[in-house]
Amino acid sequence: MFDLNGIDAWKEFERCLNAFKEERLSDCCNNLRMGLLMVWKNVYEDLEKSPIYISPGKTVDIAPLKACLKAHNLPDDSVSLIERTWAYLSDRAHVEKKENSFKL
Repeated sequence: MFDLNGIDAWKEFERCLNAFKEERLSDCCNNLRMGLLMVWKNVYEDLEKSPIYISPGKTVDIAPLKACLKAHNLPDDSVSLIERTWAYLSDRAHVEKKENSFKL
């Protein structure tokens, strides 16, 4: 069984639900994205038996995470679904930044 640091990821999922209830879409998506990343990172480390470093505040390169899932025979459609979910959440988490950059 994987040690997924479920407590930390679950806290992010709870923050996501609270942000959703408060109609803060950007925060909701960001918390959901962070929870997904925590789980995904820990799955990678458990499968690969090595750590992967993710720089705080930097755009996450998900290529090694996707490659790991593919190497361990996760079906392509499942990997694609995870990738699309990541992309959607990342885009929605940054909506406010995009909107603010267009204000004069």
